[in-house]
Amino acid sequence: MPLSIALLDSWWQSPLTGSGTAVAIGGLERGLAALGHRVTRIRPENGGGHLAARLLFNLELPRRVRQGAFDLVVGFDWDGFLVRPAPGQRYAVGLKGIVADELRHERGLTRALLWLQACLEGRNARRASRVVTTSQYSRAVGIRAYRLPAARVAAAPEGIDLAEWAPAACPAPCPTILNVARQYPRKNTATLLDAVARLAEQVPRVRLRVVGDGPELPALMARADRLGLRGRVAFLGAVSGPALRAEYAGAHLFCLPSRQEGFGIAFLEAMAAGLPVVAGDAGAQPEVVGRAGVLVPPDDAAGLADTLGRLLADGALRARLGAAGRARAAEFDWPRVAHRFLAAAGIGDNAPHAPAPRLPA
Repeated sequence: MPLSIALLDSWWQSPLTGSGTAVAIGGLERGLAALGHRVTRIRPENGGGHLAARLLFNLELPRRVRQGAFDLVVGFDWDGFLVRPAPGQRYAVGLKGIVADELRHERGLTRALLWLQACLEGRNARRASRVVTTSQYSRAVGIRAYRLPAARVAAAPEGIDLAEWAPAACPAPCPTILNVARQYPRKNTATLLDAVARLAEQVPRVRLRVVGDGPELPALMARADRLGLRGRVAFLGAVSGPALRAEYAGAHLFCLPSRQEGFGIAFLEAMAAGLPVVAGDAGAQPEVVGRAGVLVPPDDAAGLADTLGRLLADGALRARLGAAGRARAAEFDWPRVAHRFLAAAGIGDNAPHAPAPRLPA
């Protein structure tokens, strides 16, 4: 039986500014529609993103939700914290990242703003009939941080449209490492820069391409200059769509040694593009990457340099990891992820059956 579903989303609506969240919510919308459900995405008309704009949007949400006869209302992160479900209406919260976990790795104004959002996110989650996290790691952290009953929290992964991603066929002539992230301290690109500086002694032609804006970007550019990496590291800023896929296609491997990840859509993108993945051994990264990549301690620049050098020197190993990643990414197509999301929200039996991606118990 088709459901009428509302998705509440005030985050940046463009992938250029909204990191993977905008991509993920749009993918879930398409996946739910592919299962035959009627999906309404309620979002700001001005593009959203800024905290003040998000708060104003949330003041309007109760009225906008009342205007629709929805079977299921899903608020993402803290969106919907003022919504009161109608009788018989289910209200679920999708946590794209546990803000209370993210703020531990940030500083200054970013940390203060995240603290406020964590308070709102916790309130939102405690009011929901079900809470859906993107990984088992986030499920455990969310239960602890927001004091949630474990029986009301379940994990459903992010997804990807595999048809948009082709395995890399013609990488750049120089050994090229790709990093894609909204640049916050927790993404740990600084350690990657340190590793590339070490690696350049053994692989003189190595290049690093850094995709993504964010508050940490100026510090990263200054660090690259101090390390003598000018000309070796390209900071590309925000890139999306075909240009982003071209960056994956031109790389030899992908590296994001984060200190914290609630999921990490960039890992899915890299695996879908057939790139070997080097990830941080922290957060949800082991869960997402599985055996399709190599895990390193996030702050071990020497160990990271050794791992990158080994992969760049071994084309056969890169090919094996790339093929394993492509196969793993195929498990996360959006219709089956959407089915998993509905099940986690407590109404999966109302959706047509589709195999769920394999995730650790």
